[in-house]
Amino acid sequence: MRIAAATSTWLRYVATTLTWLGVLAGSAHAQSADPLWVPIDLGTLGGANSAAFDVNNAGQVVGEAQTASGATHAFVWTAVGGMVDLGTLGGTTSGARGINDAGQVVGYSQTATGAVHAFRWTAAGGMVDVHGLGCGSVGLDINGVGQIAGQYFMSCAVPLPLPFLWTQSGGMIGLGTLGGAGNQSATAWGINDAGQVVGDSTTSPFGFLHAFLWSAATGMADLEPGFEGQGWAEGINNAGQVAGTHAQRAFLWTASSGVVELGTLGANESYARAVNEQGRVVGDSVTAAGGRLAFFWTPTDGMIGLGGLWPFSGTVAVGLNDVGGIVGFSSLPPLQTSANHAVLWQRLAKGDLAVDFGPSHGTWLLRNSVWVSVHGLSPVATITADLDGNYFDDLVLDFGPGVGVYVWMNHATWQFLHAASPNRMVAADLDGNGRDELVAAFAGYGLWRWSNGSWAQLYSLDVTQLAVGQVDGVGAEELIVDFSRSGLWIFRYNSWTRLHPFDAVAIITADLEGNGRDEVIINFGATFGLWVYRESAGWTLLHPLSPAHLAAGHIDPNAQADLVIDFGAGIGIWTFRNNTTWNPLHGLSAEHIALADRDLTGMDEIVIDFGPTHGLWQYANDTTWSRLHPLSPEAVVTGRFHSSKL
Repeated sequence: MRIAAATSTWLRYVATTLTWLGVLAGSAHAQSADPLWVPIDLGTLGGANSAAFDVNNAGQVVGEAQTASGATHAFVWTAVGGMVDLGTLGGTTSGARGINDAGQVVGYSQTATGAVHAFRWTAAGGMVDVHGLGCGSVGLDINGVGQIAGQYFMSCAVPLPLPFLWTQSGGMIGLGTLGGAGNQSATAWGINDAGQVVGDSTTSPFGFLHAFLWSAATGMADLEPGFEGQGWAEGINNAGQVAGTHAQRAFLWTASSGVVELGTLGANESYARAVNEQGRVVGDSVTAAGGRLAFFWTPTDGMIGLGGLWPFSGTVAVGLNDVGGIVGFSSLPPLQTSANHAVLWQRLAKGDLAVDFGPSHGTWLLRNSVWVSVHGLSPVATITADLDGNYFDDLVLDFGPGVGVYVWMNHATWQFLHAASPNRMVAADLDGNGRDELVAAFAGYGLWRWSNGSWAQLYSLDVTQLAVGQVDGVGAEELIVDFSRSGLWIFRYNSWTRLHPFDAVAIITADLEGNGRDEVIINFGATFGLWVYRESAGWTLLHPLSPAHLAAGHIDPNAQADLVIDFGAGIGIWTFRNNTTWNPLHGLSAEHIALADRDLTGMDEIVIDFGPTHGLWQYANDTTWSRLHPLSPEAVVTGRFHSSKL
């Protein structure tokens, strides 16, 4: 079964919204889905149906949706702007299939003459026709350097698809088939940054369909040699891992192990649609109950079901990024409509607390309502970091001079990192590979970065403050550094840029506007107060007072981050919400503040240490205070240290 095969004309190879109804037929059965993956309905362009096909690391989603007139149009969706119609090349129908991290979109569109052509869309240039072979073409994927893979049709009278590669310099070129010329069909579904293309091809006239891997150096290679059955490949990452389907089973292929099936969700069918840079795979599977359910697969957890927009939804996952976003579509309740809607699944991070209760008690975790001992020692500093890119946090502890820095990996294994005790530590995905690096400042030795088991110096000056954020909203995270007596600097794309000549008392980052880009919030001390740096607008004063403590999170369920600010004795703790509103939270001052969604409601709890007299408290769901522990800790950090299966 292919999503893209539906009607009797050559347009059957262009999956319109209407054809997806058949994919989810018979899915109205109770499904088993991981509750930590939450589906967000992306809506439509005014019509009944929509579907999402790809998402980049900035969270931009592309797909196609029906308009109020019933036509299907390509869209790009963002958390701030919602679903935006990309229009057409002059005809009535279009659809988007792929997007890269630069925001370049590919797909297909009818022209004024009724032909269907591949397009490339950018925010600056709009939709541009890139058709160059045969009577029609469809762009299906685009890599990081702007190369496009897809299918073209040499004859519209005999609509057999053939694969193409498009480049800015060479235009559209055909890639051939596995069976030579004559009555052959093939499609290029995916492309990586090295220009390797994957797809499917017949092996002889009207013969078996097999997955292929194409490169400029080797041409087209059969990934299922000798197999007398149907298979295809739909996704490839930069490591050369290929995701596809072999005999109605999802597979992941590597050069060393070949085709390895990934299992199912209880029945006999599964289909892999995409693979990200960490080797995670998404697709859909028939369940034991007879429905169709999207899945997310990892080597450690296997196949995890992704639920839909109502309890008995059928779902299909088609694309994923490297930072925890999955896209596809979900059926809606039959009594409401028989439509499907585009969906973005986001993984809820159920928050745990890591708490240092001092030399007498050591370090503990609070998971749900259970306290678990981590170590008998009291660390000098504690941070959380996903060092192996498995979406669960590791705990990094600096035990001070003579002991050094260790990481508690995956709630299981202690690993030594460094003998010296840094004066500052943060974790950041500086290279955009989905794994955090540890960044540490060592007095007298400057700023260093730990990645994949080795240390490298970032800068030789001493550091007084460190923070990390997604300031430009794209790809890798940025590092914000206060170099002693040298002001504030930002490190991104392996280069340094000065933000401000003054030194900071404290730095945090938060997406105050909800647009996918973090603002930098800086306390410049009693003389200058609290300021915000926005990438697009520069510096603005947030408050003239210098706070004692700063923290950020999501107190309410919208996309805009909120701040929790302790202005000290006599003024107390306040919140700054939705980038506009100040509200008092508590009259007492805090010793520590942290935020985490501990109950998976989508809203963060505010965890506050009120000191030895009052202990550790929690403000839950923006309504209720409760005491977590009578002791006042020396440090509190939040993270997710366990999966839903533990």
